[in-house]
Amino acid sequence: AVEAAGDVDVLLLDKTGTITEGKPVVTNLIWETSSEEDKKILYTLEMQSEHPLAEAVVNRLKEEKISSLPIEKFESLTARGVKAIVNNVTYRVGNIKLMAENRISVSESLTSMANQFQEEAKTVVYFSNQSTVLALIAIADNIKPTSRAAIQSLHNKGIEVYMLTGDNEQTAKAVAQQVGLKHYKAEVLPSEKADFVKKLQVEGKVVAMVGDGINDSHALAQ
Repeated sequence: AVEAAGDVDVLLLDKTGTITEGKPVVTNLIWETSSEEDKKILYTLEMQSEHPLAEAVVNRLKEEKISSLPIEKFESLTARGVKAIVNNVTYRVGNIKLMAENRISVSESLTSMANQFQEEAKTVVYFSNQSTVLALIAIADNIKPTSRAAIQSLHNKGIEVYMLTGDNEQTAKAVAQQVGLKHYKAEVLPSEKADFVKKLQVEGKVVAMVGDGINDSHALAQ
């Protein structure tokens, strides 16, 4: 492996925790309709999730001394978010893909704010009941101060660098621009990361991959 590393001509980077610090913080929590009950439901769903973004939401709500409540049928949805049932109502926390797939309506004002946050390289998370988005959460994960220089150094050595992320297109583009990356892929599923590695290998490239998440393991093994 060490010998092969000398011949690497393509390097793939995960975004969260690799290019960024991996310490996400909620910068904005905007409620369409905010009741104490809704806050408790959001808190409880995110408490059950193992995602770093969920931890950021939990930390934010802890500041408001929110408590948890009983939920049923909690389910983690790969590359989308989570869902559970509270008092016979299904609630979801996740990305816009999860909302669209379940035909959940998002108000124009929240959509406009989401676009603005994504252009600021923030990740947007939606919280909904069965029909409507109740809250919009913007989460920032600062870029490591060393990332831009490291990527430039790799470019200078003639190594192609790609960023692969499950995050949305706008946020991915904003991060890529900030670190001087021409190549990136957004909304990538874990299996698609591995498929991309295979594709490059078939083209005769020697590929290295840097990632720290369980969702990178498939591509790292390849």
